[in-house]
Amino acid sequence: MNTIIKILQGCLLVSISVLISCQSKHSKAYIENDVASPADSFEMKDDQNIQTDTVSKYSMVSDDGFFLMDNSGNKIYEIFPYDNGPDYVSEGLQRIIKDGKIGYGDPILGKVIIQPIYSCAYPFENGRANVSIDCTTITDGEHSIWESKEWMYIDKNGNKVED
Repeated sequence: MNTIIKILQGCLLVSISVLISCQSKHSKAYIENDVASPADSFEMKDDQNIQTDTVSKYSMVSDDGFFLMDNSGNKIYEIFPYDNGPDYVSEGLQRIIKDGKIGYGDPILGKVIIQPIYSCAYPFENGRANVSIDCTTITDGEHSIWESKEWMYIDKNGNKVED
């Protein structure tokens, strides 16, 4: 029994170490470069975190929303907020938002794949996503649903596909 407890404690310590190593906290670090305009420059606040890993050259940063940024501090796109955090990556793409419209970006390549033109858009599943150009959000307390008379499916290139 003591051996099992020691193994579980070891696994817990390794898990915590991995989580801490993937999250770095910067206090008032200023990211600036020659390419970014002043509106795109980013100043880290004491309570902000940058999420990154050793594989990707892009980071997810929280700054009055969630943004994908490159190592020079350029904002690539704003990530769609979902479930009190940034949208999840599904089939290599995550929903992005610009001017109230939803599109899709690739966080590994660091680029917009499908321009934000949809009022409502679900994550990709089985190679397609359910989207609508014209929909409304119905809220019920802290939950909301999207309603539309004109849903359609798109592929990962943004082309309309049949049901």
